[in-house]
Amino acid sequence: TANGGGGGGGTPGGSNTQIQFNNGGNFGASAAFTFDGTSVKNTGAQLIATSTGTVGIGTTAPIAKLHVSSSSPVPLLRIDATEQDTNQPIFFVTGSGLVAIGTDSPRTDASDTNRLHIMGESGADNGTNPVVNTVLTLENNDHANLQFITPNSKAGQITWGNADDARKATYYFDTNFNRWVWEGRATGTGYGNSQVMVLAAEGDSVNIGSSSADHMLT
Repeated sequence: TANGGGGGGGTPGGSNTQIQFNNGGNFGASAAFTFDGTSVKNTGAQLIATSTGTVGIGTTAPIAKLHVSSSSPVPLLRIDATEQDTNQPIFFVTGSGLVAIGTDSPRTDASDTNRLHIMGESGADNGTNPVVNTVLTLENNDHANLQFITPNSKAGQITWGNADDARKATYYFDTNFNRWVWEGRATGTGYGNSQVMVLAAEGDSVNIGSSSADHMLT
């Protein structure tokens, strides 16, 4: 009886902890669909929600707020948008953990070291895999561009480091003086104090081997 109205009755189906469902007008249950007082588990389905606020897809024991697990070639995640001709992939994760944006066929090298493949334009594939240890691949059916946009007086930087020093060398464009700078430094030398080579974006000024040479400011 619910809220004073008429109700139904019957003998629960299945065994202890098994969740009941309508099975052709009778109570049904399955050993794969249970509630033990703490978690809802379905070992035969794709989605598991627990009382601890975690959700598992492909796993009965999620260890994150959303835990997606796959032991098959089936991709872990796909998000696409329907176009007139086809479904254009937006975000894609393979079963091996390779992340793709703009393609559902991310390329990797022979050692499987590439982790992120970003495809621009209409997703045209140039038909070649990246070289070994290419962590990021940018591909386009036209020019491929990596762009830094910063406030005035700031710089877009590419920085190299190792286990001893996070900034062993830096290549950047100095927006204050409109010039490209190659910088290397000894341990402890501050950023901007070891300009190995500088090229002025305007004019014909080139400086090698001296930091902040006077002629570079004129």
